[in-house]
Amino acid sequence: METMSDLQQVTEKIKEVIIEKIGVDESLLSPSASLYKNLSIDSLDILEVLAELEKFYRIRIDEEAFENVLTFEDFCNFIFIATSDTD
Repeated sequence: METMSDLQQVTEKIKEVIIEKIGVDESLLSPSASLYKNLSIDSLDILEVLAELEKFYRIRIDEEAFENVLTFEDFCNFIFIATSDTD
């Protein structure tokens, strides 16, 4: 059974990857931050981050389903669900 700490771990990993791969300041990574407006992440950045997360979690991410992900919180929940589906 998944717990809040699992979501927190996923969130921390996503933060780590975004900071490392894209150079976004951690202080900007609030739950409501828009990936595209507030964080200035483009589609190539997203693909790079998704590829890293796929490798780390050994999952496949449906890029079409990811189109509905708009905020950092959406991103974390999306990846959390994707990792939960592998159990």
